[in-house]
Amino acid sequence: MSSVPILIENMKKINLIFSLLAFAFVLSACVNLEKVLPQNTGTWKAVSGKTSTFEDGVAVVTDSTYTITEEITFQFNEDGTGVYTEDGQDTDFEWSYNAEDEKLSMTMDGITIVYDVLEFTRNTMTIFTSFEFEFFGINIKTDSSLDLEKTE
Repeated sequence: MSSVPILIENMKKINLIFSLLAFAFVLSACVNLEKVLPQNTGTWKAVSGKTSTFEDGVAVVTDSTYTITEEITFQFNEDGTGVYTEDGQDTDFEWSYNAEDEKLSMTMDGITIVYDVLEFTRNTMTIFTSFEFEFFGINIKTDSSLDLEKTE
């Protein structure tokens, strides 16, 4: 009995396994490409958010979820500029995205806020920021996330 047919059959199985692994690698790279290199440009509408507030480390408000009823949009232009619109009032801003650490920076009226991009698809984006300040001797910390949908 010859071992050649068994060897050929085993080689076919090995080739199939390597083909599947290569396909899985390419597929995962394509899926992550959108997350790592998002196309932020266009208009994004704020649809909902979540906030938690702490006073001196004690939770005062935890995961307060809200739906945004007023018209709030962010227009991200390819040149790193943009327009924030809330109830018809426009404010210009500058923005940048760091793909390495998935952070979106927006500077408006001289104030820069850095957001973590928690989720990004073609039509949705969730951003998160946390800030602290002192108010009459009380340390206030607020964690906020904002859900955006692409409109154009």
